[in-house]
Amino acid sequence: MRRRTVLMAAPQPRATYTVAMSVTDRFLSNDTGVLTGWNVVVTRPRDSAGPLIRGLRSHGAHVFRLPAQDIQPNPEFDWPAALSTCDDIGDWVFTSPSAVSHARPLLERGLPTGHVFAVGSSTAAALLRNGIHAIAPQQRHTSEALLDVPGLDDVANRRIAIISAPGGRGLIATTLRDRGAQVIEWLVYRRRAVAWSQRKLDALAALQDPVLTIISSGEALDIIANSLPPVLWQRLRVARWIASSSRLRSALSEKGAHQIHVAESALAGDLVEAALRLHRDALNK
Repeated sequence: MRRRTVLMAAPQPRATYTVAMSVTDRFLSNDTGVLTGWNVVVTRPRDSAGPLIRGLRSHGAHVFRLPAQDIQPNPEFDWPAALSTCDDIGDWVFTSPSAVSHARPLLERGLPTGHVFAVGSSTAAALLRNGIHAIAPQQRHTSEALLDVPGLDDVANRRIAIISAPGGRGLIATTLRDRGAQVIEWLVYRRRAVAWSQRKLDALAALQDPVLTIISSGEALDIIANSLPPVLWQRLRVARWIASSSRLRSALSEKGAHQIHVAESALAGDLVEAALRLHRDALNK
């Protein structure tokens, strides 16, 4: 019986849009519900957007779902071959809750003895639901923070499997290789750009001010900036944004956005708190 590790420590057609605007800025509204009157655009994949949407709605926001990507199993990943090498892996890194949910064959088999790391608390919680205690950053929930945790600083000659998806920055794999580890990437799921319907684009064009967009992925930002009809991208670009990191704030700035507010992390609670903080700041101006 295998033991689980437990540690105590397609481009859209061109169209013409009339973008709705209101006379007053309802970010300063005193209606019931702190975020009442706000149109908040949520760009996360459908499968992972639930906690953020519920948090925003609990404060009165109107949520407009504009997922930039869908999460799917990676049909090119060879599970039998990967599972046959499990006993050769020393440590495991899970990069997201999606990595956990799409690693079901591995979790059902059971991980060999070794350290398990998670990029953030949401990923660690997903692992814990499967009986696995993971080491995760205590404060920032980023790749950079994960690389600073004890256990990933001295990895020379260790075999480490990273459970992830194709794309992304590749920072974890690159850094661990630079530190001397032998890294094996298990790309168990993939992200696919969403082709928005004409109905969805028309609804986006009809949103009244104020509009606030929440972004927590550089890939999602590129899809939105490059795939939306120009007038709709312009509408979002000049409106307010919440970015989950300073890195994304820089990416937004490079694309011409100016009203950018940075959350503590990509956790749903931190993104909602950033929206509430933005409201308070607007009231104090």
